[in-house]
Amino acid sequence: MNTKLKVKLLEDRFLGADGKILPDYKFNINLPELKIQNSKLIKKPEDKYETTLFLLEGEGRKEEGGLRTKGYFKFSYVWNEGKWWITDLEGNPTMTAPKELEEDINNFINTYLDYYEKNVPFDLKLKIQNKKKSIHPYITNLPLITVILATFNAEEHLEKALQSVINQIYPNIEYIIIDGGSTDGTIDIIKKYEDFIDYFVSEKDEGIYDAMNKGIICSLGDYLYFLGSDDEVILETVFSSIFIEEIDNIKNSKLIYGNAIFRDSAEIYDGKFLSYKLRFKHLCHQATFYKSELFRTYGLYNTKYKIWADHERNIRFWKVSNPKYLNKAIAVYRRSGVSSSGEIDKDFLSDYEYIMSWIGS
Repeated sequence: MNTKLKVKLLEDRFLGADGKILPDYKFNINLPELKIQNSKLIKKPEDKYETTLFLLEGEGRKEEGGLRTKGYFKFSYVWNEGKWWITDLEGNPTMTAPKELEEDINNFINTYLDYYEKNVPFDLKLKIQNKKKSIHPYITNLPLITVILATFNAEEHLEKALQSVINQIYPNIEYIIIDGGSTDGTIDIIKKYEDFIDYFVSEKDEGIYDAMNKGIICSLGDYLYFLGSDDEVILETVFSSIFIEEIDNIKNSKLIYGNAIFRDSAEIYDGKFLSYKLRFKHLCHQATFYKSELFRTYGLYNTKYKIWADHERNIRFWKVSNPKYLNKAIAVYRRSGVSSSGEIDKDFLSDYEYIMSWIGS
């Protein structure tokens, strides 16, 4: 059911014998209608970083691949003036969707309505049937959700994490994997699913937050979601239930969060989050979706904080994002990372008063 709503932007003459973009052209892609110049999205003065289609080669790069290296890209899509349009990162329609993409979107909508019709009370079935007959589609907005997976030597659990994203009902997901130069079977697993992955690199990094920053920099999504290689999205309906059924409910929020479930105990973390006044109360990033503009406006993860950089950003974002809580289980969370070890981030604590000043009174 998961239609891949990708767009081929490059002609075959720009591809090599291996089907990948020729090296001389890779960083010279110019698409004015999509605000892409020299393989970067044109940066606004207030943006903290440039969004780039490809990462410059880092230390000890082992692999680079995915659909993007073959000229396929994904964007957010909106129904406007009787047509489907590709939008920029601000949600503005920029160009009409190619015929093939429009057909894929419409096929998904019809399939989704068929699926949804079978799972609703009888009194709603007639409304859905009328929607299926209407020229105006039931779904008018398909934001691109970028899932960023930072991984290193994670062959034991990686495949389940990959499959949990691939199996989502929601069709417009960009999947980016940043691997820290794994020496086990991680890269083989990634390459096995390369046709479902938009972009991946395997090279040395400076830790998980450096890897997550790399993923953010090359993301084209309207929303970002960070999935650990030993976490698992628990339901294939999670993304569709938020970005289709709740789309009007979340439109004014830049941070959307729900619940995560600990795999080892089945307890729920953490329910509705009322404030950051509790010193060690963390918003769980496995249950959180961020508007990408938060990072563009306020900056990437501060890699100074080796354990709690996500906590620091969440505090920074909290007051400016109009957070929206949805009582939904988002992900199964395996308590095996550094942040779950009980170790204290001393740099975070030394900056605590300054960080908390963002919350205000």
